[in-house]
Amino acid sequence: MASVNQQPGISFLVVAGDISDFGFAKEMRWVNEKLRTLKVPYVTVIGNHDSVGNGREAYKEIFGPLNYSFIYGDTKFILVDTNGREYNFDGHIPNMPWLNQQLSDLQGARRQVVISHVPPQDEDFDPSLRNSYAQALREAKSLVFEMNGHRHSSSIGQPFGDGVWYVNSDAFSERRYMVVTVWGDKQFRVKQVKF
Repeated sequence: MASVNQQPGISFLVVAGDISDFGFAKEMRWVNEKLRTLKVPYVTVIGNHDSVGNGREAYKEIFGPLNYSFIYGDTKFILVDTNGREYNFDGHIPNMPWLNQQLSDLQGARRQVVISHVPPQDEDFDPSLRNSYAQALREAKSLVFEMNGHRHSSSIGQPFGDGVWYVNSDAFSERRYMVVTVWGDKQFRVKQVKF
């Protein structure tokens, strides 16, 4: 938090999941207390560790909905639960009807960014929804990139070779985070910060 507070020009912080280890409300409250020391707003997306036990209910009570979107400036941010394994790959997570609706309506924004925890190329993503998720992102005309946090180490690439960028952030245990800047129609820059 101290490092982020010293960064100039930060609009908000995103925690890309795994706020807790075991889905305990106590863990989430503790992290939330630490996040409240930020000088900027923060948003979260639910991770697979946050989804175990009663974690989903604790997450909703402390952080809010599992799927939501908001507009900041001229960018629509879509945060979606992609923790398919924690739902026993039941074919409903991610919620594709909701995601497709969000991607189809810019609500006046110029561009979109999708943020989830588990990327579609990961074994913890519901395999029955992998293709439809990747296709939805590929067909989103204003998508800048999709961001995740599940893999605990940073990477930027196009794993499906379809022009969609997937950005995976480091876990805080790696003592690094990303500062991401978006502009224009689909331009973005990522800067790694060590703390």
